[in-house]
Amino acid sequence: MESQLDSVQPQEIPRVPGHWLLGNLLEFKRAPHRFLSALAKQGQGLVQFRLFHKKMIAITSPECAQQLFKSSSKNYPRGAQRKSLESILGLGLITQEGRLWKHHRRVVAQAFRPDFLEYSLEQNSRLLAKLLQRWDGMANQGKSVDVVDETRRITLSVIVRALFSKDIDLSKNRELYGAIVNANHLMFTRHTSLFRFPDWIPTPLNRKVARTRAVMDAFIAESLAEKESRSAGLGGEQDAATSKDIADHFLQAEAAGDISRAQIFDEIRTLLVAGFETTATSLAWTLYLLARHPEVMEVWHAELDSVLAGDLPKWEHMSQLPYTEYIVMEGMRLFPPAYGLTRTSLEEDVIEGFRMPANASIVLSIYGIQHDERYWQDPEKFDPGRFSREWREDAFLPFGMGKHICIGSRFSILESMLVLASIGQRFEIELISSAEVEPNAQVTLLPGSAIQLRLESRVS
Repeated sequence: MESQLDSVQPQEIPRVPGHWLLGNLLEFKRAPHRFLSALAKQGQGLVQFRLFHKKMIAITSPECAQQLFKSSSKNYPRGAQRKSLESILGLGLITQEGRLWKHHRRVVAQAFRPDFLEYSLEQNSRLLAKLLQRWDGMANQGKSVDVVDETRRITLSVIVRALFSKDIDLSKNRELYGAIVNANHLMFTRHTSLFRFPDWIPTPLNRKVARTRAVMDAFIAESLAEKESRSAGLGGEQDAATSKDIADHFLQAEAAGDISRAQIFDEIRTLLVAGFETTATSLAWTLYLLARHPEVMEVWHAELDSVLAGDLPKWEHMSQLPYTEYIVMEGMRLFPPAYGLTRTSLEEDVIEGFRMPANASIVLSIYGIQHDERYWQDPEKFDPGRFSREWREDAFLPFGMGKHICIGSRFSILESMLVLASIGQRFEIELISSAEVEPNAQVTLLPGSAIQLRLESRVS
């Protein structure tokens, strides 16, 4: 790094003006995704701004992101946000660094092997057919669907089956559902609090965090005990019907000495919260976009009818549904659930000709890059077909980039395709209100108001 600094005369990173005391705090808190997106016009890939007393640097170009997240990644560990996540998630992949992260990455990556993806999709295809029977009744009664609530229920059912090969009765697990839904809100509240008290101090926020974690841990403990009891009943042999899910893989890794029971809890808690919220949010936005664009829905329905021909979506169908995959990707481009990623610089560096100071707080503007006309033609348009043409892969960042890229990205896309295909095969959807829904940026990019859909059955 020193040789690069010696050979380059770096420029100072441009600064965006702000209030003399608050800096850009008010604009940032009002809509952080839009504020970070607007910063792209202030500089050349890197922009400085200030939140009260804290100086921040935004990454607003793929070129700067590539250098920071890939070629110089050792100098940029995860930022302070991970401490807020750790209070609920524990030391899972999202909150780890260094050797522990490398070890866990290897263990968890093996859980998302191809045979698991196929097993999970086949299991969840049948599960979704049962779950959408409830939608049939709502369609017949002329009732509308609360998209955010429904995609959360569906996604939680999907992730529980992927983890434990079991169905979850949400009517009997309301406390668990509430805990997982509230987890991201609590982590966001902790991260944005001006005063952060240690976990052991019983503040109202800390008590809520502790209760949320305890509810999830009770469910995980019960689910693991069920698996171990079933295995003991089979003389220690794995049940062939349930030997491919994520929990089975973790238990096998524990038996081999690769992971501890506490680490299993951390990883499952991370998958429950992070995997649930991001996929549910992405699906809600995508259904909203489809309902606003009947011309896209018409092309989509034609693909589903041609490929599925009335059958349940199966593993072999996924490669034959390119437009469905483009729809998933375009939804993630327009409304990326993870709209920003934080990092901290360890040493001074040069990024694309700019001097990056040591100990800098950095945020990658995923939303901004994915809405930038320099990288996307007509970026505000919902155009799934753009992914059938030439497009910039380094400007598509919904799963992050570099060594910390989301390990479940393919699982997320396939499960989103499955959910959409299952819904689109059975229903026409229409928005109850034509009012535009604005994002509400918390830990993820949530819809800022309710999305209500009217359903009409496509099955005669």
